[in-house]
Amino acid sequence: MPEQLYNDFTTKVLPLVKEGLVISKEYFTDLFARYIKYLIIMDTIWTIIGIMGIIIAIWATIKAKKTNYHYSDFPAYTVTAIVLTIISLPLTLISINDLVKDLTIPEVRVYEKFQRMNRIN
Repeated sequence: MPEQLYNDFTTKVLPLVKEGLVISKEYFTDLFARYIKYLIIMDTIWTIIGIMGIIIAIWATIKAKKTNYHYSDFPAYTVTAIVLTIISLPLTLISINDLVKDLTIPEVRVYEKFQRMNRIN
């Protein structure tokens, strides 16, 4: 009985599943183009967020230099500038790197994304 079920599954069901999973070339190219657009938009947004963080860090640094605080005061502008620089600078550099890859060699970028997903799973 199990052999008959296995034979029926491999001869009747698997070809139907395989046929349902096959996508056309046009659909694949459309899906690939939309995914690249998504990556470009997301990397642009992260680049803008990183640049805004750097601008705020520069503003906080200028404000900290102009502010004369006593030793008992909390140097909020200085801490803000340091934290934002530590976060924003790598974020901006990585986002710009990914954006350049998206625009010049999108195949490599999609491959890298799939590699990251495989490492996670």
